[in-house]
Amino acid sequence: MHYCKPQLKFYEEVLESIEEDASSCLMVGNDVGEDMIASKIGIKTYLIEDYAINKDKENINIDYRGNYKDFYEVVRELPSLKQD
Repeated sequence: MHYCKPQLKFYEEVLESIEEDASSCLMVGNDVGEDMIASKIGIKTYLIEDYAINKDKENINIDYRGNYKDFYEVVRELPSLKQD
């Protein structure tokens, strides 16, 4: 990568690398400033509130939030990505 979090160019480069649109991705993390900023380019976000970090007390749009157990339940409900 040529950039690092929280630069938006980092997220754009990841999307380019995996050949996906922002609208089909979800950024999961516990750092508001470094992880949830992905929402600014259209990536949905999930804030893990266990040990959440918000050093600058930023008010960034967060799509989903919960603890680790909540996120585990969300993942269990996702469709399988297994390819034949």
